[in-house]
Amino acid sequence: MKTRQNCQEALFKGLLGLIILCSTSTPAAWAQFKSYSTSTQTGKTATGSSYQQKGTGTGGFSSYQKPSQSAAGGFGTYQRPGGGASSGGFGSQGVNPNFSGTRVNPQGFGHGQARGAGHAVSPGGVYPEFKSAHGVIRWLPGQMPLHVWVSKGLALDYIMDPKLGAPVANVDNVGNWPDLVAQLVSNPAQLRKLPVAVGYDPAHRDAAIQGIGSWKRFSSEGLFNFDFVDDPGKADIHVFFVNHFVNNLAMGLFASDIRGYTAKRSFPYQAVIAKKKIAYRPVVIVLRCTDKSGNPMALPKMQAAAAHEMGHALGIEGHSPNSSDLMSIYYGNGTISSGDAATIRHLYSLTPDLVP
Repeated sequence: MKTRQNCQEALFKGLLGLIILCSTSTPAAWAQFKSYSTSTQTGKTATGSSYQQKGTGTGGFSSYQKPSQSAAGGFGTYQRPGGGASSGGFGSQGVNPNFSGTRVNPQGFGHGQARGAGHAVSPGGVYPEFKSAHGVIRWLPGQMPLHVWVSKGLALDYIMDPKLGAPVANVDNVGNWPDLVAQLVSNPAQLRKLPVAVGYDPAHRDAAIQGIGSWKRFSSEGLFNFDFVDDPGKADIHVFFVNHFVNNLAMGLFASDIRGYTAKRSFPYQAVIAKKKIAYRPVVIVLRCTDKSGNPMALPKMQAAAAHEMGHALGIEGHSPNSSDLMSIYYGNGTISSGDAATIRHLYSLTPDLVP
């Protein structure tokens, strides 16, 4: 009889002969600008949590190497569908002269678990936290429709960094998740070999699609539009699942209520409309399919988490201080509030500083 370890080794053998993360040095091809990496998380911060070591017996990833120094950064085969510099169609919006585009700053935001006393009720107005520390981030009309691919439970965290003994997709490495997914999308056979997250239920995918789809109401207003696709190679936004999140020590954040992360790489608006050569990356959403007790995530919570993370993917970078808003750390009622609606409308009326 095959042991579980034998099965794992057979499953993962040859999955990723080489996982290349983007070099910290800026290739000469686009030395005139750098990208911004932002990330958000939904749930409670790890402070005070109890930890448990995640096993590292997945095997098959011993050939992980450090980033290539090639000009392409190891991801030359990945191209954003319908939104690259060669596709045009980005309109003639004015350029913000105040943007310098010189830093790369990953960001993380802690979230609370339950609604606390003293939090304001949403007045239905714009909350300024939508803007990132680097300015306004949003998609452009020429990138529409956005394509969203929701995996059938694929677990991104099974790809291990043997030097760390932790998943490459650990929460301390969120800024590089788009690079990891770009590599997988460029190698479909590798992507298909990812296992399904332990604790995943097909109903979780349906709930995630419903939550993400709640933002479609703004398509009729011309703000943006998106659809769901079955081919990850055609997607701009990729959704994966995880049993639980871990840090770079492979310590599971079991006592936290972190339900999701969103990671995206954004580029200077001037470079995009000038059709510069840009190493676009997928926007990555990862959703947790178990609660802090290890039970399957309740479907309303999964739906709310997916809707919240899609709000980040669309460009709402921070969190509303009003607990009744979906984009607060408390998810409001799990649906888009009048404050969320006012904020996304305001965001898409502005000239962006950065474009995903």
